[in-house]
Amino acid sequence: MTADAGVGGTGQVPRPALVWTSLAILWVAWGSTYLAIAYMVAEMPLLLAIGLRYLASAVILGAYLTVRRGPRAVLRPAPEVKRGVFEGVLLIGAGNTGVCLAERHVPSGVVAMIVSMLSIWVALLRSRFANRPSATTLVGVAVGFGGVAAIVLSGSHASNITSGGGSVVLWSLAVVLGSLGWACGSFFGPRFSPTRDAVAGAFWQVLAGGALMTILGLLTGERVSDFADASPRAWWSVLYLVIVGSVIAQTAYAWLLSSGTSLSLIATYAYVNPVIAVALGVWFLSEHVTAAALLGGGLVLTAIALVTRGERQG
Repeated sequence: MTADAGVGGTGQVPRPALVWTSLAILWVAWGSTYLAIAYMVAEMPLLLAIGLRYLASAVILGAYLTVRRGPRAVLRPAPEVKRGVFEGVLLIGAGNTGVCLAERHVPSGVVAMIVSMLSIWVALLRSRFANRPSATTLVGVAVGFGGVAAIVLSGSHASNITSGGGSVVLWSLAVVLGSLGWACGSFFGPRFSPTRDAVAGAFWQVLAGGALMTILGLLTGERVSDFADASPRAWWSVLYLVIVGSVIAQTAYAWLLSSGTSLSLIATYAYVNPVIAVALGVWFLSEHVTAAALLGGGLVLTAIALVTRGERQG
């Protein structure tokens, strides 16, 4: 077992079938959510839409827990609640919000390629707060940052860019910082509570993240009335994000983080997500992805492979 195998929680070896099923959900579900996010942010008040997505997910998860196990199932011990809130603020408030903001200006597939550097951030966090990474890991980190630089500077533009404009490079950097926030939430969250109920953990994540984004949306002047102008396609996208992206995938992710599965293995969803996101973006949104961005994406995937191999060596 690698040095970070217990970062997610229990320290026990989880059942392989559940691990790989949960990973498959992350690979496919989160790869497809980039398209749904692009549809959502093109027509809805952005921060309020994020809040709506996650608060609706919280209602569904809370209702499930209450019906199946009773009201006490939601009221977890304080360390578990603190962990869920902490992860929700960073995973949703930083990670997902960075993605949504950027997708108005950067192709969804390019955003997914930048997000895939999660494994690189995890390796750097481990080197600072856990143990020294292997030489292979360090090479992977260097290659990964080179790939991200190529993507950020590629000049690829989203087809649904809004009149607000803004630098593509700037918004790409927002995704870089958002992915760092997601990595920090995943890495430091288990320190609040090494074990927890996966569904309840996901509930507190989405409740905290959804409440935060709703408050920020209202404070920045977004209006609930603007939802009335959204098309059915945008609303179907929100429904897909609620059910598939949040209720199903977020629960799978919360379980993996608490199962004792290596965080490096969990982060391998970054291999598949960009491939799915690029294909769907080109097919449905006619997005233009430059050769430089594809080269950068290839370097990032190579880096992830090197980091994963290095983590196993460590």
